[in-house]
Amino acid sequence: VRKELSESMPFHWPSQRFVKAAKTYRGELEDARLIIEDKSGMNTALRSRLGDFIGRAIRFYFRRFFDPVPLNLTNEHHANYRHVDLSGVRSRVCDIVEMTDPDGDGRDTAAADGSISSVFSYALRAVHALFAINAEKGGEAKMFSVFFSSEASKVGLGPSRAPTVVLSDSDVDDILADIHDVHIVLQGIKAAKFLRGLLHWPGVSAAIKDAGGWNKVETYASMFETLTLSNACPEEAYFTLLGNISSLLKRLDADAEAMADIERICEDSLRTCWKRFRCGTKSKGILQQNPHIATIAAYLRDGKSLSFPALAEPSEESSSEEEEE
Repeated sequence: VRKELSESMPFHWPSQRFVKAAKTYRGELEDARLIIEDKSGMNTALRSRLGDFIGRAIRFYFRRFFDPVPLNLTNEHHANYRHVDLSGVRSRVCDIVEMTDPDGDGRDTAAADGSISSVFSYALRAVHALFAINAEKGGEAKMFSVFFSSEASKVGLGPSRAPTVVLSDSDVDDILADIHDVHIVLQGIKAAKFLRGLLHWPGVSAAIKDAGGWNKVETYASMFETLTLSNACPEEAYFTLLGNISSLLKRLDADAEAMADIERICEDSLRTCWKRFRCGTKSKGILQQNPHIATIAAYLRDGKSLSFPALAEPSEESSSEEEEE
């Protein structure tokens, strides 16, 4: 073999050097395997690179399953244009369902390019955060729903006829932390609703199966979890949800009713917080006493952006645009 390798080189390369190269590569690969399997060295560069590589592989399949067929790189009017049929690199999902803006008049600008894969990834990340906070704070109820439990959040600015409570920096930190917790839960619930709607959409499951199915994604995700790569790549920790897509969907389905109840609790608690800290007040006296009210109000308003696109059948407008292209 080494003789054949030597003859295949474009320049003189002694066959014996392939033996040395093979030993070197073997040693390096064995060292790499030991580093990867050594879970005490959680944050090594090699583990981080492996986690990143697995993430790229998983996102490749997300694009394959959910995104539109990529455009040809050369304009059809160009002299060097050659038609290339790329329909085989994508599933039929984008022909079955598209994202719409539930709060606007037109198509969702965040998803105007039809990139369901990016919203799918973002939704998985939000659901992972929801599961994490449920595990940390849910207790026996399994789902975290006791919001604004800090003393500062309970007291607010006090009764309207009583002297106004002056918030300290520590109080504001506790209040913002409470709001953040509600936002995590609310966004996770909306993300779960998006995932369920997408994966249960008529024809989506069959289209993904026709494009190869979830097997490779589940394999990569299981590898990511087995090697505890979430420690080296915390931003990719949501991949641990993908070891069994069917089980994930069953879990989301089983929790759907409870999540709907908690979503209402979230929204009610945010409205209560707004009133408790008089975020709509125009009283200069109160605002001078508590300039942090503006910060609390801004943070509460941020919750309005915690939404996900609605799903719909592809519009006639989208189909006509594709035909023109």
